[in-house]
Amino acid sequence: MALEERTRPYEFLARWGEDGTLAGAHVQNITEVVKDGVVLAATVGDAMSVAVAGGAGFPLKDVLSGVQADALAAAEKANKEAQAARERASTAAQAQADAEVERDNAKGQVLQLQQQLAELAAQAREKELAAGKRFKGLEDAHNALLARIAPESAPA
Repeated sequence: MALEERTRPYEFLARWGEDGTLAGAHVQNITEVVKDGVVLAATVGDAMSVAVAGGAGFPLKDVLSGVQADALAAAEKANKEAQAARERASTAAQAQADAEVERDNAKGQVLQLQQQLAELAAQAREKELAAGKRFKGLEDAHNALLARIAPESAPA
């Protein structure tokens, strides 16, 4: 007899949430290689959500009513949407935290720049005072020299 490959339903698993309510279910098929009625090899397929399984030919009607299958599919969809919302919220919270760090860094830079500005302004005032004193000294020396050279043109 020739080798035969057949795929059949293998298992139906239900999951309950932390609050004790039904959270979802999945199914798996098994593919077997058979010769003369003896299974030579078997491979369990990937888990499929109930929502997908019905469309893939899994006999859900043998286990669930149409209403139950629809309810499981709706619960699965709601769980996926809730998970996506949690991920978006987590991403937004991380973006907010990053923005707050950037804001705090910018505040620190502003403080440093304000301190530098105050220091530079103080240095400029000191230099201005020193320049004024030097100018006064030069002006006094100039007037003294004028008084010696031309006493009549020296300021009083």
